[in-house]
Amino acid sequence: MKKEIFIYYKKLIIKGLYFEAHEYLESYWRKFKKNAKEYYFFKIFIQLAALFYKIKKQNNLKGAKKIIKNLYKNIYHFTKFFTFL
Repeated sequence: MKKEIFIYYKKLIIKGLYFEAHEYLESYWRKFKKNAKEYYFFKIFIQLAALFYKIKKQNNLKGAKKIIKNLYKNIYHFTKFFTFL
């Protein structure tokens, strides 16, 4: 994975451009097959951007809770790739 992808993502998040950060990472995420570790890795950061958007831009706590549940599932799937966890 290229470090530059996440550096730019971080810049978008810091600027409060959560939707743009979500869309930016999604363009890379689509290239990975489901159940690949990269698929879940990118999905986690995409969902974090969506979570920030729901809370900070929309004040939508119900939507944020739904994202948190999905985020938890994706973190669980991602950790399965590491036997020491």
